[in-house]
Amino acid sequence: VAVDFVTEDDVIDGRAKDYRLIYVTQEYVHSKCMAALQKWCEAGGTVAALCGGGMRDEFGRVNPAAAALYG
Repeated sequence: VAVDFVTEDDVIDGRAKDYRLIYVTQEYVHSKCMAALQKWCEAGGTVAALCGGGMRDEFGRVNPAAAALYG
């Protein structure tokens, strides 16, 4: 199975639009990236979070956007 690595900047800049599934494997995710992932999911994308993926923001604080996105 071919795998692409998508960076936070790729997601923020909209370059993830052609993907159907993104795995978030990093605990610390920039808040702008979480907002972009939310919009991407609303457009039909699927996010799978592993290892606390995105549960902390760029400052190490609890990321409320992750809770909103993951439910």
